[in-house]
Amino acid sequence: MRSLRSFLVAFFLVALLLAASSAALGAASPNEVSGTITVGTNTGSIAEVEFGGSLVGSATEVYTATSHDGKVILHGMGSFTGTFEGRSVSFTYRFNGHTEGASLVGQITIDPLSGVQGHFSFEGVGNDFTYDGLIVL
Repeated sequence: MRSLRSFLVAFFLVALLLAASSAALGAASPNEVSGTITVGTNTGSIAEVEFGGSLVGSATEVYTATSHDGKVILHGMGSFTGTFEGRSVSFTYRFNGHTEGASLVGQITIDPLSGVQGHFSFEGVGNDFTYDGLIVL
């Protein structure tokens, strides 16, 4: 009886370790992304933007912009629908930025509840921006 119990305990420990190893091996790896963001229309609180490059698609952004100590500070949320490497993807994201001279620089963070994770930096002037970062599908 004791050897059967020892065998069952060892069996379940090995099964648990194998399950944990499989989960770790199946975890998605981060993918590098980069490209362009072009602002199409902008009403002053809502912007329609197009992504090009690694992410191809469109997004609607709702934001606020304030001025503080001569800098414009931007906060908002967006909703993206498009493709990544030919795969359909959609997600929501938060962004923030500020002016540095004539440029606007900032960060985009994908809402992990979208089923996608990621973080990008962006920089640009006027309506034309570049982005680069990582995404995990």
